Order: sequence, then structure tokens, then C-alpha cells
Amino acid sequence: MVKEGVRYYYYPVVIIVITFIIALLFIFLGIRPLIKSNKRLTTEVTTRKSQLSQLEKKKEVLVNLKAKEAEVESDKEKIKAALPSDKDLPKLLVQITGLSNDSGLLLKSITLKEDATKTSSGESESEETISEISDFEASLNTTGIYSNFKDFLTKAENALRLVNINGFNLSLSGVEGEEIMDIIIEFKTYFKKD
Repeated sequence: MVKEGVRYYYYPVVIIVITFIIALLFIFLGIRPLIKSNKRLTTEVTTRKSQLSQLEKKKEVLVNLKAKEAEVESDKEKIKAALPSDKDLPKLLVQITGLSNDSGLLLKSITLKEDATKTSSGESESEETISEISDFEASLNTTGIYSNFKDFLTKAENALRLVNINGFNLSLSGVEGEEIMDIIIEFKTYFKKD
């Protein structure tokens, strides 16, 4: 009878052990891959959220740029309206002479670089603007004092005609004890192509 009692208790233990083994297998084969998958998906969601935030920032920048496009377009039209339709050299020479006289510089000579006439080029994406505007370069040889030169630069900046100062060279005149300098100013000006 003792054997039957042991056998009677043996079946529930075996069933509990088998159930425990099945539960462990279920955990390792069923739930554990789901947990790993969940962790992987959580990482992917975090990555996608950061990508989304970056894309939203880029979209915001693009929306701001699109909003400014109309303003830039109106500025472009204003610039085109302000530019002469050709080189208009006589008017340019009168303006440069007036600027130098008003600022106190003695204008010795103006050298126009005719061979420098070319289409403006640059890294702009607006090819339309570049193809409609040309430029040419010139240089001025003047004499004056430094304060007159600064005054000339200020007046050139506020001049009606668009002029970019490319460079200048200041050198003292041969007279000792005086502040008079020889000044060479190189500039570029723009006009609309026909």
C-alpha cells in the first residue's frame, strides 16, 4: 500500500513539474521574443520621433522661407527697377565725380575695365536673377586725407546706383609732414541686360 500512496502523490508532482516546464517554455519561446520585439520597437519609435522632430524643424524653416519669398521677390523687383537698363557710363561718371568732390577727394582718373563686362555669377539658386543682371568694374585714382576717404565710402554706400567696393589701396604721398594720401578704389557696378 505504501507504493500506491507514493504513486498517488507522484502524479501531481509530475503534473506540476510538467506545467512548470511548459510555463518556462512558453515564457522563453513566446513572451521573451515579444519583450525583445517591444524593446526594439520602442528604440525604433524613439529614433523615428527624433527624426520627426528634425523634419518638423526643417519644415518650419521651409515655411518661413516660403513666407519670405514674396518679400524677396518684391525686393528683387525694386533692385531691378533701380538698376539702369544699360551701363549708362556718362551718368556713372557724373555720380562718381560728384561723390569724390562732395567728400573732398581730388579725382585724378577713372579707369573703366571694359573687358570685365560679364554676366554676374554666384552660388545663388535664382538663375533668373543672375541672367538678368550684368556688371562691370572700374577703378578710381584719387588724392585726399583719410577722413575724406571715409566720407567717400559712406556716400558711396548711400548712392543711388548700386556700387560694390571691391578693394582699395592707400599710400602716403611723397610730401613729408602732410596726411595726404594717394587712394586707388576698385569697384563694381551693375546694370540690367537688354
